[in-house]
Order: sequence, then structure tokens, then C-alpha cells
Amino acid sequence: MLLTDAAIRNRTTVAVLGLIIVLLGATSYVSLPREAAPDIPIPYIMVTTMYEGVSPEDIETSVTMKIEKELNGIRGVEEISSSSAEGMSLISVEFDPDVPSEVALQRVRDRVDMAKGELPQDAEEPIIKEINFAELPIMLISLSGDVSPVLLKEIADDVQDVLEATPGVLKVEMAGDLEREIRLEFDPDRLAKYNLTIPEILSLIPSENVNISAGGLETPGTKFNVRIPAEFVTPEEVDHLMLTARDGTPVYLADVATVRYTFKDRTSFSRLNGADTITLSVSKRVGANAVQISDRIKAVIAEAQKRVPSALKFDITYDMSEMVRDTVADLENNIISALILVTLVLLLFLGWRPSTIVAMIIPLSMLITFFLVQALGYTLNMIVLFSLILVLGMLVDNAIVIVENIYRHLQLGYGLTEASILGAREVAWPVTTSTLTTVCAFFPMMFWPGVMGDFMKYLPITLSLGLMASLFVGLVFNPVICSIWAGRAPKPHQKDHWSLRAYRRVQEAGLYNPGLTLFLSFCLLVGLGILYAKIGKGTEFFPEGDPERAVIDIRAPQGTNIHETDRIARLIEERLEPYKPWLKHVITNVGSAGGTNMGLMASAGGSHLAGVTLVFHDFVERTRPSNDVLVEIRQAIADIPGAEIKVEKEEEGPPSGAPVTVRVMGEDFKTLERLSEQARRLIAAVPNVVNLRSDFEGARPELAFTADRRVAMLLGVNTATVGNFLKMAVFGSKVGTYREYNEEYDITVRLPVEDRTKVDDLYRLQVPNTAGNAVPLSSLGTFTYRGGFGTINRVDQKRVVTLTADAEGRLGSEVLADVQRRLHPLGDPRLTERDVLDWDALRQTLKRGQTEASHPAGRIWAVLTTRGASFWSRAAISKEDLASLLSADTFEEEQKERLVTLLNTALGKPDLYHPDAFSDPDLPQEAAAMVTKGPENLTQAEVLFLNRELLVSVWPDVIARPIRVALPLGYEIRYAGEKEEQDKAQAFLSKAFAIALLLVVMVLVIQFNSLMVPFIIMTTVVLSLIGALSGLLVCGLPFGIIMTGIGIISLAGVVVNNAIVLLAYTQQLQREGMGLIEAASTAGVTRLRPVLLTAGTTIIGLIPMAVGVSYDFHTFTWATKSESTQWWRNMAVVVIFGLGFATLLTLVVVPSLYVMLSRLSLWLGFGRSHVDQTSSTPKSEVAGAWPS
Repeated sequence: MLLTDAAIRNRTTVAVLGLIIVLLGATSYVSLPREAAPDIPIPYIMVTTMYEGVSPEDIETSVTMKIEKELNGIRGVEEISSSSAEGMSLISVEFDPDVPSEVALQRVRDRVDMAKGELPQDAEEPIIKEINFAELPIMLISLSGDVSPVLLKEIADDVQDVLEATPGVLKVEMAGDLEREIRLEFDPDRLAKYNLTIPEILSLIPSENVNISAGGLETPGTKFNVRIPAEFVTPEEVDHLMLTARDGTPVYLADVATVRYTFKDRTSFSRLNGADTITLSVSKRVGANAVQISDRIKAVIAEAQKRVPSALKFDITYDMSEMVRDTVADLENNIISALILVTLVLLLFLGWRPSTIVAMIIPLSMLITFFLVQALGYTLNMIVLFSLILVLGMLVDNAIVIVENIYRHLQLGYGLTEASILGAREVAWPVTTSTLTTVCAFFPMMFWPGVMGDFMKYLPITLSLGLMASLFVGLVFNPVICSIWAGRAPKPHQKDHWSLRAYRRVQEAGLYNPGLTLFLSFCLLVGLGILYAKIGKGTEFFPEGDPERAVIDIRAPQGTNIHETDRIARLIEERLEPYKPWLKHVITNVGSAGGTNMGLMASAGGSHLAGVTLVFHDFVERTRPSNDVLVEIRQAIADIPGAEIKVEKEEEGPPSGAPVTVRVMGEDFKTLERLSEQARRLIAAVPNVVNLRSDFEGARPELAFTADRRVAMLLGVNTATVGNFLKMAVFGSKVGTYREYNEEYDITVRLPVEDRTKVDDLYRLQVPNTAGNAVPLSSLGTFTYRGGFGTINRVDQKRVVTLTADAEGRLGSEVLADVQRRLHPLGDPRLTERDVLDWDALRQTLKRGQTEASHPAGRIWAVLTTRGASFWSRAAISKEDLASLLSADTFEEEQKERLVTLLNTALGKPDLYHPDAFSDPDLPQEAAAMVTKGPENLTQAEVLFLNRELLVSVWPDVIARPIRVALPLGYEIRYAGEKEEQDKAQAFLSKAFAIALLLVVMVLVIQFNSLMVPFIIMTTVVLSLIGALSGLLVCGLPFGIIMTGIGIISLAGVVVNNAIVLLAYTQQLQREGMGLIEAASTAGVTRLRPVLLTAGTTIIGLIPMAVGVSYDFHTFTWATKSESTQWWRNMAVVVIFGLGFATLLTLVVVPSLYVMLSRLSLWLGFGRSHVDQTSSTPKSEVAGAWPS
């Protein structure tokens, strides 16, 4: 090859190039930004429109639906969802991640502009904002201690100012702090005494609290700025503000009101481990390095800690950089451990000099990859690092083949330079082809759409970069190093080794019995598939690890005040005391919703909401899995009354939603409320369902004042005056601002609390009229209690109620399957023990069926015990066994379970169907319509439904009719969340696998100029499935849609390489005149060691990730637990077992299949054209190339 020839003849240039690669690669690695997970751009555009005082129903029709109508049809939109609450419309537009955020924002802005003309005139201007996930907090800092709230707030303000000035920090938000205000509480009796009204005073305060610039006054030689600085300087000035004079006596504000320099009413509480705290949330600028900014923030906190009282303490409760450091360090340890293991294997089989030459390809290839990763603008995250682990063992494959062939030429007597040129040139194209087949397998995954694609795209890109880098190093650097440092020609290895003798015996059995070999392999694959279906762990979407954080989400009924919600939160804190040994922090926020977006300040607020965040100890420090602790915590707080409590684990990986997400969609909200409640009861009955919640919210209890407009107008009062006066009295109104140093405080007016606790207090309020007199509120109208809908949610222009739930103790996919059966339009016909209302009656009725064949119960008896020729008619149980089961006076639990199983078996048999048995006057309409169709026209689902109805008809007081959600016309149930993402991922990975196989076949056809040989080689992909399923069974792992799917696609590109080497050399031997069986046998024996070695290095490289054990090169200790293993173990196990089985079976099955198809080809008259016409050169031609 010209590239190799030129490299060997220009060794100095290659040496300089190597030095440049080392420098650039090392620099890139050090400067690469670190992230725990990739930064996924998800273009969410939010449209918020405020319309105060309007009900949710009116908001929906007058604002939300108008904007949604214009937004519908925008290109690139994934979903439009909205919430209409009192006084506010919130619309979320989710775009495809491929749509640039600025384009998405402009498209939404254009459509909203078109809708503005149809919105109510008094509605506020819609606010359009992009939700940028890159601006979410990277650190949460809590300030707590035995100091006054005032001092705590002052220190928090100072620290906030310093942090906001720190380079790279975008913003710092504060939560849990108390806000100062000057509150004026008027006494109605004293106002009446001085004949003053509140509006008079409200207009006076702003006119006295002013700072007016009156321009400039020019005098000879000087110009003065003229100002009237009349702002209040101290709270006492407000107290002594003169309002009027009565009989020559001044009346001050203090005479009619109590002036309080106090705090605003609490809308939230924050605690850290039970102590009151203020929390600072720090966000970084887009593109800034989170690790570097974190170090700067910690330096600021450390300096601040020295300057504050010793009783005050700073605690960092969330630090993204720690997670980044831990993840990167964990994967770095795995990479180094794998590198050492691979090198040891090479030393064991190759000897020190050739193994050193081969091993040098690993650091050089990785340094090139680091440089390319940085050039593409990527970060060093867990996906990139695992990709390097996966590719690490593959990097040496090319070097093994090239160096082996160079040493073979040294054995033939060539000098170092000539052997290096000839050896590398001879295998250049096969090496390139085998690398391309692996790249082709990963190539389709680069086009993975959606959020999951943006998350996983780094895997195929990094792998491809690493493989191409290894090809470049193998063709350029390895031959150059060999030409200088290969040493003497090695001695051939022992040809009569026991391992070779054992392999020959197995190989000969396969070659002389190819049909039997293939049949046994096929039986092994089918049998293993059946076994996995029976005892496998099921399927999962994304690996579920041991969470570092969890949140207890508390939702009390609408209208619950902040203090009652705080009482519930404190009760939960008390229940958490026994679990403190496993918790690092317990963070409580009352007044805002909890959520699994750990580290984020909750956006949803309300006095009825609270969240308790649980921070577990670091993964390597845990003495118990946090999942086990959460199970106990959930049980410990389950009986706390007064709120809906949900324990959620931290979401890991790309956002996908809850395992169970059910959307009930339609138009009438009361119907949706009824249907969603039915669905909620059915889902709650599914085993292992936890955290079940509906987003349907009743309205906050409302006290509405209805003014008598005619009377009010006669009394000189309009409705706006009444409304503003009530707002001032109950909620308070801002009348000015008081400045103290750099802080601003509101001056508010409000009635004392004792004058606004009952409805009668409000009726006594004196409302000023246009004549300046006071009119009692009771004469202007009446208060009424009412309710409604709190929030109206919509998805894609349809009203929706969403039910979400998690799974505990079972895979989410299994729980969802049960939920889907329960929510089937015909219901779930399967019986459970809860469906049997009277066990004694059931036993007696079945006994009657034993003797009375004409009775419907006799029909059931017959179906249970009759063995027929058809599959459906096979007996579920023998007559003797059933009679024995019914002989006892009472049923034991085991007998109940068995009888229910037998009846469920019978439900699936069409033999049970009998129209005459349906005499129940309450027969569902669907059943009555099915009866008229006849048995031959029924679907299996209808058979199951009718058979259950038959059981209910026979035993109306014994068997309960299944509860089901009967959907009226125009209503539907959709499954979203994890289910939606799983279906998308499954569909894409299936296509990607098919495309990958086609690309690999295309490369093989080009190399071999044959269809038969690529077909044989592709059988190794099928053989790899035997190992993949075996690995999942042995390790007790579920089939992960994402991780296992990617692992199988990876295998498709890796396992074919050994078959390429094997068949290429077989054809070479045939061209040299060797017979078919002899060529196949000799090729297998010759290539045994390199085939095992190339597969072994890949397997060895993944072992640290699969077992979770590695050496910590930062602390120089053994790490027996690995957090990243939770994510990647499935994929590592699939590749290890799949490649291992495929390699062993390839050495036997592939030669056997080649012999059989070659004979078939010869018999059909194709001769040996597939051998003669091939233009490929084998990767290795002669045995004994390896030094002992």
C-alpha cells in the first residue's frame, strides 16, 4: 500500500507526526470540557399569557385555543401541550431536536403574532420564551445556622452578589428567604373616628414618598441640579406622616393604622436536615466549563465561611461537578484497567517485543480520537468514555494482524524493512475491509432521531473515530516501528499443542457432518430463545440504577394553607429519622412542587405543594442500595393523611417519562374526570404499581362576591372599586417603596388579620363611593362559595387527563402490559383471587358441574377436564385431580391460586363459548352484539370477553364482572412517557440493525466478489445471539431496548471479522491447490490463535465494565463498585458473551457451512467460481507466525 510504503521510507516524518499526535491528543484530553451526560438540546418554546381574574374555562376558550389553532401545523413540532389555569394560559411547544432553537423560536413568534388579533383586549401580551436546559443550576448552596433570619438574609444577599460576579456564572437565585416590607394595617374604627377612607390615604402616601428631579439651575460659573429628595429614609417617617387635621389637631398615619416593619407572609419554607435554611441556586453560562466554575464557587464559599459567624454554615447540597468528576474518574479507571488487561493478554501470547508494538496502537489511537472529539465540539461525557472502553479491545485487532504478518515475512528470511513493507502491504485491504464492516454496523446509529438519538449519537461517532484512528496507526506507525525494532525472526509455535489437537477433533466432526453441525447450532439458538422467553427477566427501556437522589413530592388538596402543608412535611421529616444513616441530606421545600429533575429549583408553586429531597451518600460509600431504602421509606410514609405523597427516584439518562403514562383524551371535562377516575382505580389494582397520580385538579375553594350592579351604581360604587378594595383588605396592595442601603422594600396596605378571618368581617368593610362617603360591603352584593376545574390540560388540541405511575419490584414494561390489559376496551378477562366473591359457592357449583353436564357449570367442568385432538381442547387438569382439588371443605391459598390459574386457562378456549348460557339481563351491550356474530366470527379478545361473561352469568354472586373503562364516542386512551419513547427506539433500532447488515454485506460482496461467502460470514451474527441471550440469562439481566439493542448491533460489526479472516485464508489455500476439507481444516488451525486473541482482547477490555471491579488510579485502591456499570453492564455483557460464543462457534460452524455450500455449489454446476474470482488477499497465510 502506498501509505505504508511512504511511511516506512520517511521514518523521521512519521516520528515527528507521532510527537504531534501525542502533544495535540494530550492537550485535547486535558482541555476537553467534562460532563456527566451529554448536553441534549431540546427546543421547548413556552408561550405564557396572563389574563387576571378569568376562570380556567374562559382562559381555555378565549386564549389557549386561539393560540393553539395558529401553532398547529408548524413544521418540526413534536407535540403541543397546554395548561389553562385561573388567570393564566401556558402553552408548551416541543420541537424535534434537529430544529435549531432560534428557528423554533421564530416560528412560534410568527404564529403567535397572527393570533394576537383574536385575543381579548384586556389580556396581557403573550410572553414567548425558549427553555434552555443548559442554563439549569449546576450547584445548590444552603445557608443555615443559629442566627437571626435577618442576619441570615443579609449574608445570603452578600454571597449572592459575589457569586453573580464570578466568571462563568449566569445567575444566582435565592429561595427560602424572608422578604422585608413596611405593612400598614388600618383600624376601621379609628378611620371612622377621623372620617377618613383608605383610598384617601393610599393616594397621599405615594405623593409624599417621592424623589423628583427638577432640572438644573445655572448661576454665574456654576450649574446646580435641583432635586426634591422626599423619599422615606426611616420607618419612623412613615409612622409620623401627617394625613390631615381635625379641629386644628394633626392626624398622623399612626393614629389610624399600625405601621409594622416586618416580613411578608411566608409563601415558602426551606429546611436542611430540619434546620431553617436559605438556598442559593447557581446557573452557568452556556458553553462554560461546569467543573471550573464549580471550583471558583467553592473558593468563594470557603472565603465567605471564614468571614461569617461560626454558628452559620454553608452546605453544598447539589454539585454537578462532583457527578461529572465521579463519572469521568470511574470510566477513566475502567479504561486504564482494560488497557492493562489487554496488554497482559498480548504479553502472554505474543512475547514482550511484538506485544509492545501492538499495544502502542492503543494510546496513539485514543489520542487521535480525543483530538477529533474536541474538533467536533463534543465534551468528555459518559457516552464518549464508554465508547472508548468498547472500542479499546478492537483497537489492537488491526495491529495484531499487521504485526503477525510482518513477523511471518521475517521467518521467510526478509530483512526488517522489506518484511515490514511486504507484510503490511499484503494485509492492508483485508484490514481496511474488516474495519469498514465494523464502522458500517455503527453507521446507521448516527442518524438516530429524537432526544434519545441526541443522547446516544456520541457512541457510534466516537467508535468510528477510534476504529479509523486505529486503522491509520496500524498502517502507518506499526510498520515503521517494526522496521526499526522488530528484532529477530521468531521461532514457530508448537504445532502439536493439546489445544490444537482438541480443536482438530471438534473441527473434523463438524467438517464431516456439516448438516448435523448446523442443525445442532440452530436447535441451540431456538432452544435458548424459548428458554429466555420462559425464564428471562423481561424487557426494560433504559437501565435503572441505584439513584443518588430522590424526592418525596407532596400535594395537598387545592386551598390548603402553607402552614398545614408544612405540618405534613414535618411529619414526613420525622418518619425519615430512622433512615438518616443512609442519607447525606434531607432538603425540604414547602410551597413548591418536588420533582425528579434533581438540582433544579422547582417551577410549580402553591401553598398546597411541598417537596422533600433525599440525598444519599456517594455510591461507593453506601452500605445499602438506595433503592431498598426508598422502598422502606415509601412504606413508612404511606399512611400519612391529608396529602397525596409520591416518592420519585432521580431520572437518569435521556428524559423519557414515567413507565406508566396514560392519557385519557376527549372534550367534556366532567366525562374525562369520570373516565380518568375509573382508569385510576384499575391501575391502582395492578401489582407493583406505586406513585400513581392524576394531573386532574379540582379548583381552589373560591369565595366569589357578586355585586348588585344596579344598587351599587345608585350608591356611587362600581365593580372595579369593590374588587380593588377587597384585594387591598384581604391580600394587600402595594402603595410605595422604601429604600434602605441597596435594598428595596414594599410599602403595603392591608387589614389586620383579626379583621379578615371570617366572611362577616368582609361584609362589614366600608367601601368609599364617588361622594367620599363609606358604604358597607353588605349593601353592595353577596358572597357565594363555588368550585370548578383548577387546571385544564390539553395535548395536540384535545383535553386530557394524564395518569402516571412507577413500578416497584417489577420491570416497568411488565407493569405497563398489565395496565394495558386492564384498560382494554373489553376489560381484562383474566381472573384474580380478588374476583372470586364466594369461594365456597364456587366449589359447590363446580361440584354440580361434575354431575350435571347440561348445567352451564357442567360445560366449564368439561372444558377443564376433556382432552381433545385440537390445541384448544387439551385438558387443563385431569378429572381426578380436579375432583381432589374440590374435595376439601375449604380452599388453602395454594389451592385458590391453582384454581384461578385453571379457570384462566379455560377462558382462552373457544370450547367454553356457549350462547345459550348468556341469560343475564345485565349483559353488557358489547356482549349482546357479539353473541349474534357466532363463534366462528369472534376474535380471540372477544372469546375471552364472552367467556368471562359466561362465568359471571353462571356465578353472578361468585365471580365479579370485570371493571372496565367504557369509552364514549370521541374519547380515547393513549400511552405516552416511557412507552412512547420505547416504541420509537425499538422501531429505529430494528431499522438500524437491518441497514447495518445490508452495509456489512455490501462491503463483503465487494471484497469477496461472491454472495455465498458473505452469506456464510453473516451466520456469525446469528450465532452471536446465542451468546447474547446466554449472557443475559447467566447474569440475570433484562433485555434492554436501548443498551442490549445497541450491543447486538455492535456485535453485527465485530463478530464478522473473524469469519472474514477464516474464509479469506481458506480460499487462499484452495487457490494454492489444497482440497476443500483440508483447506477449511488448515485455515481453522492456522487462524485459531489470532482469532482467539483478537476476540479475547475485545472481551478482556469490557470485563471491568461488566463486573464493576477496577483499580482506582486516583486513590490507588481497588474499586469494587462502579456507578457507571449500572448503565453499561447490559451492553458489556451482551458483547462479551455474544462475541465469545460467536468466536467459538465460528471456528466450527463457519468451516462446516462453507464445506456444505461449496459442495452444493459444485453440484449445481457453479464450480469453484466463488474462489477463483475472489480478489481479496487473506490477512494471514502461514501458521507459526507467533513467537513463543
